[in-house]
This record gives sequence, C-alpha cells and structure tokens, in this order.
Amino acid sequence: MALPTPFYVTAMLISGCANSLLNKFQDKQCVSNCSAPSSEQHMFEQPVFQTVQMFIAELLVVLVVLLNRWQARRSQNLEGYQEISGDDEDEQVARGPRPQKLSGKKILLLAIPATCDICGTTLMNIGLLAVPVSIYQMVRGAIVLFVGSFSIIFLKRTLTKKQWIGLISVTAGVSIVGLSAVGGGSSEGKESTTDGFSPSSFSWETLVGVLLVMLAQVFSASQFVVEEFLLEKYTMEPLQVVAWEGAFGTLITVTGSVLAYTFFAKGDGKKSMFNIAEGFRQVISVKPLLVATIMIMFMMSTFNVSGLAVTRRLSATSRSTIDTSRTVGIWAISLFIGWESFKLLQLGGFAVLVYGTLLFNGIIQGDEETRHNADELLPNEFEHT
Repeated sequence: MALPTPFYVTAMLISGCANSLLNKFQDKQCVSNCSAPSSEQHMFEQPVFQTVQMFIAELLVVLVVLLNRWQARRSQNLEGYQEISGDDEDEQVARGPRPQKLSGKKILLLAIPATCDICGTTLMNIGLLAVPVSIYQMVRGAIVLFVGSFSIIFLKRTLTKKQWIGLISVTAGVSIVGLSAVGGGSSEGKESTTDGFSPSSFSWETLVGVLLVMLAQVFSASQFVVEEFLLEKYTMEPLQVVAWEGAFGTLITVTGSVLAYTFFAKGDGKKSMFNIAEGFRQVISVKPLLVATIMIMFMMSTFNVSGLAVTRRLSATSRSTIDTSRTVGIWAISLFIGWESFKLLQLGGFAVLVYGTLLFNGIIQGDEETRHNADELLPNEFEHT
C-alpha cells in the first residue's frame, strides 16, 4: 500500500533535523577524563567515524532495494526483476532510445561521487566541531550557489535573471550568518551578544569551522553534478545509486583513514580523528554515543528514502524548499534545549538566505520556467545529510 505524500514530507523533515542534531549531540559527549573540569575533558571528536556511519546508513538502503524487487516480482509475476518505468511506449519513442544501464565495470564510476561525498561530509563534520549546529545548517545553504555555478559550467544549464538574484541573496545570507558566528563569540550557551556581533569576541576557531563547512559545499555540489551527468548517460534506480555509493564510500573511507592514521597522525593516537578503531571503541563504551549512532544510521536511511519519494511525487524544487525549512526546526530546538542563544544578526542572515533559496527555486516571484530550471539545476535526489 502506497503511503501518502504528507507522510514522506513529515518523515523527511523529522529525519533531516535529527541527523544534524544527533551529530552535534555526539560531539558534545565526553569520552575520557570526564570527572575533570570541562576544559580538561576529552570529547568525542571523530569526524571520520561520523562519515563512515553515514555511508553505512546509505548501504542499508539496499534493504529497500531488495524489498522493491521482491514486491515487483510478486505484483507482476516476473521470474526476474524488471525496471519499472512510468513512460508509455509513445513517450519512449518520442524521447528516443533509453540510456544504457549502469552495470558491470561501469558501476565503478559511482566511486567518483562517493569520493566527493567523503570529502564533503568529513569537512562538514570537522566544521561542526567548531560551530553551533544551526550555523552549520545555515551555511550549508551555500550549496545552491555551487550547484548552480557548476551546472552552468559543466552541464551547460542556463539561469534566469531571478535565479541569479537568488544566488546573490544566498551568498549574502550565508555571509551574514558566518559573520554572526565568528563576530559574536560562541553562540553555544550564554557567551554571545544579543545582536550577534562583537569585534572583541572574534573567534578564529569558529571562522575556520564556517570556512570548512563552506568548502564542503564545493565537494557536495561536485557530487550532485557528477551524479546528474552519470544518470543522463546511464540509467539506474536511484536507491541503487545510494546503496552503491554507500558501499564505495565505506570502503574508501575505512581504507583512507587507516592510511592517514598510519602516516599522518601524530601525538596520542587515541585522540586522532583518523583512528576509526578508537572511535568505534568510544561508541561502544559510552552508551549515549551508541544510541546516537544507531539513531543516526536509521534517520539517514529514512531521510534518503523519504527524500526520493518527495522528489518523485512532487519535484526536486519542492524537496529543496521543504529541506530548507528543517533549518528552522534545528535552530528552534537548539535554542529550546540551551545549546545556543538567540542572535538577531543570525536571524537576519537566515531570512536573506531563505529568500534567495525560494527565489532561486521559483517559489516566490517565480514562474514555470524558473521552477523548471531549478529542477534541472538541483539534483537533490542524493542529498544524504
């Protein structure tokens, strides 16, 4: 029985908020020397492990793929699985021959977007260690700028005048949000100013965190553009793409972290962000971390599946707009539980950011051409976090 669209929209919002909040919750957990003053405690600082748990969540999507195949065999009484297409014969003739399936050795091409995902996710996890979760989520809105730019350069897409204004607004909004973060001290707790800016409390650590999250969007945008290029040339069920990227991502991340830890880690190995084994030991020994890890993997899988359903039933533009609203939920929850304090400048930056995103997607002051272009420019089917 098919579930209604509002169910998938709700699942996407809840799981999307939970992903970011649970990752920040992990960062706040003490793993050793916990009886000492807070400045001497050792917190969970394992961004590479967090990347691995994301890819394992993607890999678990294969269970949904297998369930879909089983349902297809049962409902159509087929001996083997056959790809389901919503196009009738006339539509397929009009479109010409369908792209060849992405199979065999060509599946290795999916290692390219998986590698981009590794770089982007790891950089975001490192940045999240230094910035509040709401700032982290807002700065991620810069991906619209990079996806639009890369699509123009590499996929030969075109932008309307209103979409250019939207991109400029997104850039301005992200800049204001970043300014509120680095110029207002730490917003986690009560150290920040009410207006969100104080030159005397400038934080270089927070600035580096914001820049890392921004840099991560370059890799994430590259991932989206490569995926769109591959799926224009080849055909594969989107859930299978997610599962294969999860497999490649897990393999590459684990192998790469072992090599990085062996050759580059210095000092106390137990503190190294490349030490996945130590991260796993910490998760097993600290119950809140273990519970958070299990919940993250479940929520990430839910986010992928529900996001795909929203894209198919509505559009990529609708998904992008819905996804923007989860930033409000993350911010509200962070304020409610005391992780952050209110900043007027942050609110202003977020308002400009949302305006630019909605304008780019043709939701406000837009037209059908703008929304169509946004669907082509924003391949949101594979946003994982």
